[in-house]
Amino acid sequence: MVKPIIELKKHMCKMKLTKILIFLLAFWLEPLSAAPYFSFKKYQVEDGLSHNTVWCAIQDSYGFIWLGTSDGLNRYDGQGNKVYRNALNEDYSLESNFVETLFEDGQRIWVGTNSGLYIYDRETGRFSRFNSTTSYGVSVSSEVKKVIKAKDGKIWIGTLGQGIFIYDPEREVLIQNSSQTSFLWDICVGNDGLIYTASLQEGLLCFDENGKFLQAYEVSPFMDASDSHKINCVQNVDGEIWVGADVNLLYHLNKQTGVLEHYTTSLNFGAIRCLLKYSEQELLVGTDNGLYLFNRITNTFRRGDNPFDSRSLSDQTINAMMWDAEGALWVMTNLGGVNYMPKESKRFDYYSPATLPGVLSAGKVVGPFCENKEGNIWIGTRNGLCFFDSVTGELSEYSIGGDKNLKLDIRSLLLDDNKLWVGTER
Repeated sequence: MVKPIIELKKHMCKMKLTKILIFLLAFWLEPLSAAPYFSFKKYQVEDGLSHNTVWCAIQDSYGFIWLGTSDGLNRYDGQGNKVYRNALNEDYSLESNFVETLFEDGQRIWVGTNSGLYIYDRETGRFSRFNSTTSYGVSVSSEVKKVIKAKDGKIWIGTLGQGIFIYDPEREVLIQNSSQTSFLWDICVGNDGLIYTASLQEGLLCFDENGKFLQAYEVSPFMDASDSHKINCVQNVDGEIWVGADVNLLYHLNKQTGVLEHYTTSLNFGAIRCLLKYSEQELLVGTDNGLYLFNRITNTFRRGDNPFDSRSLSDQTINAMMWDAEGALWVMTNLGGVNYMPKESKRFDYYSPATLPGVLSAGKVVGPFCENKEGNIWIGTRNGLCFFDSVTGELSEYSIGGDKNLKLDIRSLLLDDNKLWVGTER
């Protein structure tokens, strides 16, 4: 039976809908709030990944995605995966399968492992150990956390145990600097050409391109004594240096004052493990407890993933993040493999029982949709009518005829000027 039972009010229609709304068939009975969480595809051991603990990733100049794991190096071409591991009686394989950092330099891929540094030659398909030594006979033999190239072309190698190595490929000269710290977690290059390092012992350190120590930046006043000076990551974002620490703390280096400005939050996400630019205003913050976004304008955090959503991250501990050439986001996790968010998915807001709990009770079937000129949406269900306000993101149950107990099985909706025609089962 179809009849015009609702006279629409103009104040209920405010805005043209620009995104597609996706509703699941079941919702929770809690207050409604529409927060656009990220949704991911997963790539794990059952899909061909060598190990579900993924430490690092790069996309090379040929488009391949390289993934360093706790058990092998993976090269993914979009369809299949090739795994590189140590092979017995083979002289040109990796000696260690525990891959922590990757860096491309021309035809070579530098592979940092838990027991030294290796170079993959693309032309020969072979791995060789980086055996250069300093003038004192010291080689890179400890755990390699980061490899980068400075603006002058020198290769910086950060280690846990041996400090910093700087390699000049033109002169084939290797020097070591462990006077300030022996334990490095991360390195980045500033727009000014200076090198910033995250140290286990001394916090944030700054060097010039030749390896001369310039300055240490204090982080301990905002950390517990047990945390010492430990910071996990340092990232150059639009020329600004950002630092992630172990205790819900994000830092920004104010170069004018020489002070590390800190940002705190009531959100309990533990250690900040990695940082990545998301937009002109926001940073992606990878933590021990999920993915967050930090607004650089308002200095506020918000959650980017929903742990109760099956389309969310496969593991809450994030080791690394990167954008690929097509604008897709790759998130490397500690136990859940790789999470991949295509660029196209950012065009949608995804609504699920976890992200939009509320008036639609569990098990209620969602039926027809009807959008008005202003972009608000009427939604028919097997137990009544709902209204989605595209301005506020709120979903409310609409009482037909003022009777809240009347639960109609709605099968069709049609908008005619300011009247909504509702077709029911009977």
